[in-house]
Amino acid sequence: MSGEFDRKCYIKRVNEVLELYSGNKLTSFKVAFFLDQKDTEVLDKWVRFAITKGAQKLDLRCYGTLSACDKYVFPHWILTDLNISTLKHLSLYQCVLKPPTDFDRFVQLTTLSLCDVEVDQDFLEHLFSACFLLESLTLISCAMHSNLIIGPSVHLHDLKVLVCSVFGRIEIDAVNLSSLEYDGYNTQISFMKTPKLVTIFFKGLQGPLPNVLTQLTSCPELSTLHLQIREYFEHIPQTFLTLRNLKKLKLDLLLDDLELGSVLNILRTAPLLEELLMMGFQGMWFEIEFTICILKIATKLESMVIDPHGSFYDGDETWYNITCSYEEGNEDEHPEEVIEGISKDDNVDDNVPYELFCWQKRGRAAVQERLKDVKTAAQVIIL
Repeated sequence: MSGEFDRKCYIKRVNEVLELYSGNKLTSFKVAFFLDQKDTEVLDKWVRFAITKGAQKLDLRCYGTLSACDKYVFPHWILTDLNISTLKHLSLYQCVLKPPTDFDRFVQLTTLSLCDVEVDQDFLEHLFSACFLLESLTLISCAMHSNLIIGPSVHLHDLKVLVCSVFGRIEIDAVNLSSLEYDGYNTQISFMKTPKLVTIFFKGLQGPLPNVLTQLTSCPELSTLHLQIREYFEHIPQTFLTLRNLKKLKLDLLLDDLELGSVLNILRTAPLLEELLMMGFQGMWFEIEFTICILKIATKLESMVIDPHGSFYDGDETWYNITCSYEEGNEDEHPEEVIEGISKDDNVDDNVPYELFCWQKRGRAAVQERLKDVKTAAQVIIL
């Protein structure tokens, strides 16, 4: 009853605001509430209002709807009825987008963001014909029942494909693409024509990492690579091709059994690497040995940052905090032989977690001690 009341109250207040609006122009319009297919008449009315006022940015976030049959269907026909094409930025969350393949009212779109959206497959296949000016495309938690073909496009420069079930392959033909975020969920990129790609964020979920890196060797301008490996991934051979212009590498160490040999082989592909950031460092003895190997291999390295806590980037401008998981003795190959211990009673600050206190009290110094004799010109910062 309370939820139904809140929804009716929200609708009533939005209607009141729109009735009082006397302006001739509207730049953007955003709805974010627990609305669904049952509210189609109201939502259609709001969308018509926004389009009639010449809104260039439209953001519809209908929270709480899990079933596809309950999701609100975006009224693309309103753009046809009004014969207006001022919309440049469209963002949909938990909606349905099913315009016909010959739909021509998205010609001004430069940004399209779809999260948990049911997308018509025929429309998706012709997306860059309908939206040939598209500069930024974000697909999150969208199910695609065929191949995902991105492009050909000369305008697209930002692409995000995250947690999408693609029952086929992904092909990218975007000659001016500069930024790519991809998580390898259920599929692999089989073709990339992205000669201007500069930055990539890869959140490995199910093991296609070597395939992705193979495609990246055809990206001569790639300078920044962010790898977040969450589950087991295939071994990367030592004969892997070279990423000649890679200058910055960020590694999120989220596995206890991370295959460090493969990571070292990635480093060997980047002879000009200058910056390296390692997140989620637990001070394990093998992580320390891994760090020593990196300092020996990356001869051009200028800075290395080791961070046992902080914030992880999770894609699409979202971050989540991690806590330090260091345990006393991690740095020793045989921690059971450690005699001196740190008592929880030694931690006088209740705001500092015990693991972080141990890191500050012992872990950081232990890592510094192990690294002090390594000959390197890089500045090593241990947070």
